[in-house]
Amino acid sequence: MKRNLQEINNTLKSLVDRKVELMVVSKYVSTESLFATIVLGNYLVGENYVQEAKRKFTSLSLIKDLVANKSLLEEFLEGNLNAIATNGLSYDEEVWNDILFLRNYKNLLQDNDFYQELKGNLSKVKLYIIGNVQSRKLKEVCSFADGIASISTEKSILKANTYATDSKRKLDILLQLKSPLVNQDNRAGASEEEIYNLAKQLKSLDNLKLKGLMFIASTDNKVEEYEFAQKVHQKLLEIEPNATTLSMGMSDSLEISLKYGSTQVRIGSAIFKE
Repeated sequence: MKRNLQEINNTLKSLVDRKVELMVVSKYVSTESLFATIVLGNYLVGENYVQEAKRKFTSLSLIKDLVANKSLLEEFLEGNLNAIATNGLSYDEEVWNDILFLRNYKNLLQDNDFYQELKGNLSKVKLYIIGNVQSRKLKEVCSFADGIASISTEKSILKANTYATDSKRKLDILLQLKSPLVNQDNRAGASEEEIYNLAKQLKSLDNLKLKGLMFIASTDNKVEEYEFAQKVHQKLLEIEPNATTLSMGMSDSLEISLKYGSTQVRIGSAIFKE
């Protein structure tokens, strides 16, 4: 995994001389494998499915709580769960079972430099839902995710703002732009004009923060699709100057997406392959 990440980062550096965010797409990947990418300094996580995302996020929250309390961490590493139970860490048994792999890091965690670096890394982790979120699951998403990268309707925006407000949380939002070449299919996304209208609406909402655009090209992967996304993003910046993220490009489209202004790429299997 370390080698895979190095190769990806080297590829990004060879293609552009500017900073590009790497979103680790951890769909179908274990919490242990996701944790390993965090250890290696990757903080931006994208998940497609709500229940899977919530399970991993809960497990990472438990790890964060343990790492924040060195005495409890030591009890866990020694297997003294009864001692931990009396200290207010109330997580379900399945969550504890999901992080048993942390004991494999016992020797490393005894090194203060590694411990402090991990503590810092965990504090920077941001979890985005990048798949289409059903309306009935929005409330749950707003209770734990840091952002949603697939919003494309006014209804979803209003509901998300209500749920975020109720949870006393602020969520990052990426509006999903639909390629003009996929009008005949059922792929999610908003049209160009809809994007601008949604952006204006978001400016009036206190608990949602517009961070930019998310774009997925059609299976034809045409140059004009990436040109289109870049154009829309540039116009979006006139409406909301802080919407600086253009999340566009995966393993098979890095070069073309970066050529047309992508600031964030989403990569999964290329990171976790053996």
